[in-house]
Amino acid sequence: MPSQAPPSSQRFQAYSIDLCWKDAKEKNLEFLLRTFARAAKKDDRLKLMMVGDGPQTADLKHLAKRLNIRHRLTFTGIVPFEEVTEALNHADLFIFSSTSETQGLVILEAMAAGLPLVMVESKALLYFVNPGEDSVVVPEDEEAMAAAILNLVNHPARMRALGQAASKNAERYSISAMTSRLEDVYQITIDEHFH
Repeated sequence: MPSQAPPSSQRFQAYSIDLCWKDAKEKNLEFLLRTFARAAKKDDRLKLMMVGDGPQTADLKHLAKRLNIRHRLTFTGIVPFEEVTEALNHADLFIFSSTSETQGLVILEAMAAGLPLVMVESKALLYFVNPGEDSVVVPEDEEAMAAAILNLVNHPARMRALGQAASKNAERYSISAMTSRLEDVYQITIDEHFH
């Protein structure tokens, strides 16, 4: 979880914006890099960590070089599942650019890590988040997403509040919470059909 230390001039010198990906076109990663380039031009503290690997990696690195942001990016390559949480713990903010994701488990992982979310609007994923409380949801527009990122990094108290709300929201999807809900469904079904 991100540090809960009070903001200081040193606290947010570098921002790691994590993205876990399977390296598929549906992740909208070129959009993500163009968005990050817009934000990075306005704030030289920004850094981006891209967690994942695949056939698109070389093209993404080339695009980052063309956008003059390659020096601000870390491509981690494949990170074992059990180490994803550690990767998320190095971030201050999580951005999600996919518009076609139907169940973004990585969003729940980021929320559980206490990260504030900036994400492109996706009807399926709005089920998991509470825009304005634990996330900032924007249309698929590079300028809008860049502005949302910059707004958060320049308001650390808001970043912390969103991250805390995200962590609390993620508890709804814990194994124990989901098991309890499933047991309730079974009990209702038994009560309605067998009594």
